[in-house]
Amino acid sequence: MGKSQLKAMKYNVSKANRLGNRKSNQDRMGVVETRHAILLVLADGLGGHAGGDLAAETVVSCAIRLFKSATQPISNPAAFINDIILRAQREVLNLATSSKPALAAKSTCVVCIVQNGFAHWGHLGDSRLYVVRNKAILTRTIDHSRVEELFKQGLISEKEKSTHPDKNLITRCIGSESQRPLPSISRAQPLQRGDVILLCSDGLWSPLSDREIIKGVHKKNFDDAIEDLASEAEETSYPHSDNISVVALRWLTDLTKKKVASKANKVMKETKRDIESVNKEMDDMIKKLKNIVNK
Repeated sequence: MGKSQLKAMKYNVSKANRLGNRKSNQDRMGVVETRHAILLVLADGLGGHAGGDLAAETVVSCAIRLFKSATQPISNPAAFINDIILRAQREVLNLATSSKPALAAKSTCVVCIVQNGFAHWGHLGDSRLYVVRNKAILTRTIDHSRVEELFKQGLISEKEKSTHPDKNLITRCIGSESQRPLPSISRAQPLQRGDVILLCSDGLWSPLSDREIIKGVHKKNFDDAIEDLASEAEETSYPHSDNISVVALRWLTDLTKKKVASKANKVMKETKRDIESVNKEMDDMIKKLKNIVNK
């Protein structure tokens, strides 16, 4: 997509998709650029459920619609991302129950908003977001999956994750009839020139190592870099490649250290309050659900 410049923001954005060795494509993704902010969103319909493609499509269209209609820059990104996910949940459930026959439509999702030199994101499931800086992974999302839970408990090693029989079992998603979606919401991440934000489905990250992802995003031509990364994932996992989707942003804006520090202090304080508010809302909802179940 080449270089974009929206007032104070300079960046490259690109995306790629592959069908892989699948009969249908259940991945969806979207990018919206406005004067003040950028939305990146990716959803991966759960292949074991009918209507996964419809669920993923609903998630992405919901995120785009809400972002376009919101006053920008977004005053509370953490709460806004949480609201996108809750609204998508309702829309997916409405779609599933109104279909004849009813569908078990489910999807992962990862949503990212970039504004004022900061990235904010939230996710459900095993679709990931990476921030790559200076040829290293600065941070990435932690999967909501059974193997990740076993790893945290010390019951399996990092290497065993990829071969465990439950490696495809997701513990959180959009579309579940039995539980409210509980997304993981990030703190505000200040961006530096050259940082790459990469959102992807498991079809991309599963066959590739962190080292291969880091190397892939650092090619000079960003469109070629993202296309080649998707092709590498497809070739590495052949003949069992999944749907592969990736949407990425390379930050090209220069900010002075003084300006970054000033913005960071303000935004981090605001984000901490935002996340605490969202977490309290989630905790209250969980307590209500438990009380209902126990009655």
